[in-house]
Amino acid sequence: MRVANNSDICHLITDIKEGDKIPTSPYNQKAFPFQSGGSDIIADISSFSEIFERATSRYEYKKRNRHFGGVSTYRNIKKEAEDLGITPELYLRISCIQDEISMLNVKTDSGERMSVLCDEKNKDGVKLSTMMFSGMGMCTESAILSQAYLQSCGIKSYLCSGTLLQGKTFKDKETGEEKPKWKGWEEHHFLMIEDNGKMLLFDPFNSRNCSMPRVYNTGLTHEEFLEVANGNESSMMGFRGADLDEENLCLGYCKKNPTTQGIKVVNLDALSQAAQKNR
Repeated sequence: MRVANNSDICHLITDIKEGDKIPTSPYNQKAFPFQSGGSDIIADISSFSEIFERATSRYEYKKRNRHFGGVSTYRNIKKEAEDLGITPELYLRISCIQDEISMLNVKTDSGERMSVLCDEKNKDGVKLSTMMFSGMGMCTESAILSQAYLQSCGIKSYLCSGTLLQGKTFKDKETGEEKPKWKGWEEHHFLMIEDNGKMLLFDPFNSRNCSMPRVYNTGLTHEEFLEVANGNESSMMGFRGADLDEENLCLGYCKKNPTTQGIKVVNLDALSQAAQKNR
């Protein structure tokens, strides 16, 4: 594992290896006292060799049989990738590992999850396989698994820590402009992937109920992204996403009651101020 950046702005991890320990909370609880991260996650990558093999087989099958695969056929993926301005082959890779993650049946029971992570007997870490195969894996574990698979395919990406903000959009009465109305924020893990000279944001955990993975082309070059991650200002990278409570999903986007999702990378002072306001 290599920590490419460990500033107050953003924690970046790449080159994850067998047995590496990834912190569930890089903020040391200063901003999120009610979301204590608990034990590190031990990346026992070898436990997922069959999943990686299935994802690769799925990738190769869809490339050969471009009209098969339900909503996520290669033809649909290629069109979606063109709209996003990213490489179809990369988008297909992301889609295939996302399909495998979605079949692990995450229960999203944060109470059970935290009881395991905060158990004294697990102070030296909890295996990634323990969390994922028991249905307790959330954003951290989904991001680690996705990162490990993509890097095994030779794709350059970073596992990132930031803040997730979600909310519905509303129309401004004065300007008529559609604006987001944030309804909550929380610590979050996601990936930043380099493709075609631009950095893509991929949100593995919040793609699990979508027919297409949540991917956003930030338009930032690799150098510009690292500058943001090392800077002192906050940076919002927002994109429309499917409300996970809605059933009307089309290519990963919700046409009915659209929501806005944003990943925000901010410094600790800003997070602490936000935490004070939310008490």
